[in-house]
Amino acid sequence: MEKTQIHTEMPELPVKPDAPPSYHEAYPTAPPADMAPMMPPSVACPFPMQLQPQQKQQTFIQQQPVDIENLPPLPTFGPQPCLVTCPYCFQQQRSTVRMEPTKKTHLIAALMCLAGGICCVWIPYHYDSFKTANHYCWRCNAHLGSYNK
Repeated sequence: MEKTQIHTEMPELPVKPDAPPSYHEAYPTAPPADMAPMMPPSVACPFPMQLQPQQKQQTFIQQQPVDIENLPPLPTFGPQPCLVTCPYCFQQQRSTVRMEPTKKTHLIAALMCLAGGICCVWIPYHYDSFKTANHYCWRCNAHLGSYNK
């Protein structure tokens, strides 16, 4: 059996004459002495050579105090939207009402299922009289109050 010898030396690749320069040739660590900036001493520099650090101007915004004691009280909520001053964003507008089921709604649905069968379960979820009217601020969506029948 013949032993073949493996060449570990890599042949040197020919360099093309139009190849780009290497990284070290293109970006030397220090500029050569012949590449020093050439500026006549009589010409004044249009910008200062040393940049002064800019001082940050601090802007203070003082929030006006809100007299919470003089806010109008929240109205007694009903099933319909009402005019209210929001205690969170202090805007006066009409509230948004969302009818949402409660434990009472689920209990009535369970009782109707036992009494009338599975086909009666949907009745409390369909009628608003079995739900709670939750009032929300139109602008900031904060909960303002509820109305239970």
